[in-house]
Amino acid sequence: MSTMALRETALYPFHKELGAKFAPFAGYQMPIQYSGIIDEHQAVRNAAGLFDVSHMGVATVKGPQAFEFLQHALTRDLSKTVPGKAAYSLLCQPDGGTVDDLIAYRDGPESFWLVLNASNKEKDMAHLRSLTGKFQVELQGPLENMSLLALQGPAANEILQKLGLK
Repeated sequence: MSTMALRETALYPFHKELGAKFAPFAGYQMPIQYSGIIDEHQAVRNAAGLFDVSHMGVATVKGPQAFEFLQHALTRDLSKTVPGKAAYSLLCQPDGGTVDDLIAYRDGPESFWLVLNASNKEKDMAHLRSLTGKFQVELQGPLENMSLLALQGPAANEILQKLGLK
């Protein structure tokens, strides 16, 4: 049995101060609940909820062939993904088998962010690195120096618009 200490996201002190209940997930001590599962489910279903997803893996793909590289590596056609938008896709093996699912966010014409599943981020990065050979890209990750938040629920867009975000 492993006695490895659980990691904490940068937002851990805030969760603790706000009274979150924690559980281990993907090597992290993650907040799973505040007021109760039914209350929180209803809040997200009827308005919005903000989630700390900083345990997820984040990678960047940049360079003159970033788009071509991701078109090769992923199942989703990213040609309609304009800067500022994201697409859900699958990361595939050469034989067509699935390595994992991820989110590809287009930051610019030659720049993408990838959000990788927490439990598989190292495996996913190794696979992505194995595919870079013939492409002029700079692949970095998983990046550990950032926090990720997910705002979910029917009021999410309205909340983001009030903050000046799309």
